[in-house]
Formats: sequence, C-alpha cells, structure tokens
Amino acid sequence: MKIAVVVNTFPSASQTFIATQVDELVRQGHEVEIFAHGMERGVHHAVVARVLEYCRVTYFRFPRQAYHLIEFIRWCLYNLPTLFEVANYSRLSAKHFPFFGMLLKVFYLTKASEQSDAVFSHFAAAGAPFAFIPRTGSTRLLFFHGYDVNRFPLEVGLTAFAKIIASHDIFISNTEFTKRIAMKNGVPSNRIYSVPVGLNFSLFPPVEERPRRSRVELISIGRLVEKKGIEFTIRACGILLASGFSEFRYTIVGDGPLKDSLAHLAHSLNLHNHVEFKGTASQEAVRELLSVSDILLMPSVTASDGDKEGQGLVMQEAQLLEVPVVATDHNGFSEGVVDAETALLVPERSPESLASAIKTLCDSDETRRRFGRAGRQFVLKKYDIRFTTAAVLKHI
Repeated sequence: MKIAVVVNTFPSASQTFIATQVDELVRQGHEVEIFAHGMERGVHHAVVARVLEYCRVTYFRFPRQAYHLIEFIRWCLYNLPTLFEVANYSRLSAKHFPFFGMLLKVFYLTKASEQSDAVFSHFAAAGAPFAFIPRTGSTRLLFFHGYDVNRFPLEVGLTAFAKIIASHDIFISNTEFTKRIAMKNGVPSNRIYSVPVGLNFSLFPPVEERPRRSRVELISIGRLVEKKGIEFTIRACGILLASGFSEFRYTIVGDGPLKDSLAHLAHSLNLHNHVEFKGTASQEAVRELLSVSDILLMPSVTASDGDKEGQGLVMQEAQLLEVPVVATDHNGFSEGVVDAETALLVPERSPESLASAIKTLCDSDETRRRFGRAGRQFVLKKYDIRFTTAAVLKHI
C-alpha cells in the first residue's frame, strides 16, 4: 500500500512517535512518503535517521525550478474556484490557515492524494487542505492527539473544524478520552476509533535491577509550559523538604517559556540542591535518564486557555523501563497506567497530594519494584507498535 503521511513538522523532537509509526509501516511492507510544512533541526533519534534514509520527505515550498513553477501557475489558473475557496477559508483563521501556505499544501497534496492508497494526517490542522482536494479514491485518516480537539476547534471556530472533519473518512484518537471530546466537537461516532500511540519495544530492553541508593531519583520530561504542571511538583518537593525528607533529587528535562519562573520558584523553596533543570535532550538521552530514575512525575493540568495533554506517551516509556509513575488524573492519563498498581494518580493542581504520593513510593524500594514490573507488563500488552499499526490499517 502507498501511504502519504502529512504533518506540520518533520522531524520534530516532540513528535518522534510519528517517525515510529512510519518506521513500522515500512517494516510491514508499505511505501510511505512524508509531507511537511517545515523541519526541526538538531533532532537526534535513531528511528528518525532511519526514516529519513528510506522515505522521501516533501516540504510545502514555493517551486524554484522553472518546470515546477510553470506547473504551479498552470494549476492555479485551472483551479481558480479553489483559490477563492481557500481565500475564504483562510479568513476564518489566518493564524492557522495563511492563504499562500494553504494554497501550496493543496497543490502538493492534490497529487499525493491521487497517487496514494491512504493518507494519514497527524493533528487536525494537517488535514485542513483536504477540504479543498477532490476525492480520488484514497482513504483519508485523521489522527487526533489532544490539542487538536481540546483547543484547536475553539481557536479556528467550529465552522472551519467541521470542514476538516467532512473531508476525512476515518478518525483515530490516542485515548478514549480524546475520542469523547472529538465526538462532542462533531466527529461522527461511527467513524472514530481509539488506538493508542505505540512504542518500538526493541528500543526499551529490560533494565537491570536498580542499585540501592541513598537518595531517590525523580524525573519529569516535557516542554516547560503551563499544561505540564511542573510548578506543582516543584511545590510538592518543597513540601517534602519542609517535612524533613531531603533524600531526593528532581531532574527536569525540557525547555520552554516557563523555565526562568520555575527556576526562581525552586530557588525560593530552597531546592537548589534538589532540583536540576537539564534542558532539552535527545530521545536516546531521555531513555538513558529514565533508566536510572526511580519515579516519573507527570503533574499535568488543564491550562488557563483550556489546553490539555493527550496520551502522555512518556508514561508508557517509563513503565516499559520499569519506572513507576506519579501523575495527575488528567485527560486520558488513567488509560495509560493502572492506578495503585503501576502508578499513583492524584488530583490536578494539588502539591500536597503529589507530595504524599511521591513519599509513598520513596519510602518503599519493594513497592517501586513491584509497580515497575507491573508497569512493563501492562505496556507490553497494550502498546506494541506492530499491533497498534495493524489496528489502524484494518480500518482502511
């Protein structure tokens, strides 16, 4: 099968799960071409490197060569009604659908749609150009990951969102929670399926038993923005320290606009010897950091603008490495762990609850080991990329 995969950015450090899916599609014998608006430089990831080696990536760029420029101009002249439709659509949200950018995407993806058996669009915005592309027989799949059903419909308006939905055949959500939100926003209930983002287990071999240490290693991984809730784990660490428990170190991996304010908060709580801001790291480095950590902290919250997390894939990565999780009961997180068996779930925005859960796991090496073993088995049964990919393909 020939499959076109449409994304905003490729490669992207925060969306390597797309490369993992493409890698598995190729492993299963499919021909894949990736279409993207731009690229993120400096993404170091073995699977990304492999995908770039054997998959063509086409970027939505203005044609430079004379032949392609003439082809684009001719296409525009033959499709003047489409140009006016795109212009009207762009007025609904110029931020998300700039006219010329949308026009280039429609131009490139019209041919891709004609030449492919299936089109996979990751995130709703990536699927917008298909509202202006005639049906050609290829099956169009739209993958929802969280933001695109939580905030995106409000930002672009339900009229613009409805046009995207109407132009696709099948919808895939990463959690049942995301599926329910999508249906509330008009996605047909008989054409949406919940299939989690899968993992390539070969990248996560069993870990050796962690040595006994004098302090517990805590870790969070993600962009430093409001919905990640890092403020609340820092405050939880402050509570632990104030209560007399000091045998811990909290490593925060990631960067973002809140880094300075979070660092100031940690300093104000006298946590300078306990909290370390690691900055961004490659996926290989993240796996290495997880493998030597004792507890993953996922304190995500619903942001003030309504933005929320999706699946929280790092929780599955941690469990696969036998790292227990302390997380908020946020969005679809409860689907990605087993509360009281592989993780402890607590309410959002509650440093006290986070501190209590962290202390519970810190106090018992045996509990952490038991949670870790159960977590690996849970992920092995549910998140194998081979089976999640097959689950998607059966709907084509």
